Amino acid sequence: MEIWDGIYDRYGSAHIHCSGGEPFYYPRFIDILAHVMEKHTMECDTNLSFDVEEFIAKVKPGSFRFAPSFHPEFADLRTHVEKCRRLREAGFDLQGVNYICWPPHLERIPEFKKAYEDIGVVLTLIPFRGRHEGKDYPDAYAPEQRRRINQLSGNPVLSEDYGSWYKGANQGGENHTRRAANCRAGQMYAKIHPDGNALRCCFLDPDERGMMGNLIDGTFKLYEEPKICEFPACSCWKSMIVGEEERWLRHWVGVEKKDVVQAAR
Repeated sequence: MEIWDGIYDRYGSAHIHCSGGEPFYYPRFIDILAHVMEKHTMECDTNLSFDVEEFIAKVKPGSFRFAPSFHPEFADLRTHVEKCRRLREAGFDLQGVNYICWPPHLERIPEFKKAYEDIGVVLTLIPFRGRHEGKDYPDAYAPEQRRRINQLSGNPVLSEDYGSWYKGANQGGENHTRRAANCRAGQMYAKIHPDGNALRCCFLDPDERGMMGNLIDGTFKLYEEPKICEFPACSCWKSMIVGEEERWLRHWVGVEKKDVVQAAR
């Protein structure tokens, strides 16, 4: 709480995206959220395994966005859908649920999809990346499985052959890769690791390159202006390249107003 109060005093309100493991497993996490969101906005990747009624009682809607995931091997579908319904009913931003296309459960995707659509929530399909029964996925998906996943997704998340597996990872092809340029990552954004170390870019490893200090020991400091990217080329669709605000700004601020884009320029 003290750390994020200090960030507010130095830089104003921030948008915090907390990813996993499971953030809500941390002790008193809901109490921390309730305090932090008095000055900041926040979103969490979560499997919704926490007490949603406690969350609704303690956290005000309008400053928190959910990015929930569903894992049928661990969670009951009806219970998970009901939690989504309650959170939306209470006024929290929850537009979709992420689902990893785990090979043993592919036949159940239509069932999952309908259950969430019935309460107005979109089920976003994400290819499984990993090893299952001696096979490496997503390359191990059969052509028919790929076509079915694409059909249910409504987007070509998997290529039809075994080569280029995830089109979303390189949207735009060669034209999407940019030469090193001035980037606002580090000026407007930082990736914070569990030990408090902060890096300017989500692609950097926690070494000396791109280090911006540590939030816990008080050495963290944002750059005062954009800096040249550390990489010779960048293919990140979220990269904050100066002059390309129309492409990336809406992702970070979550609004559609053109005047916000002009203000960033």
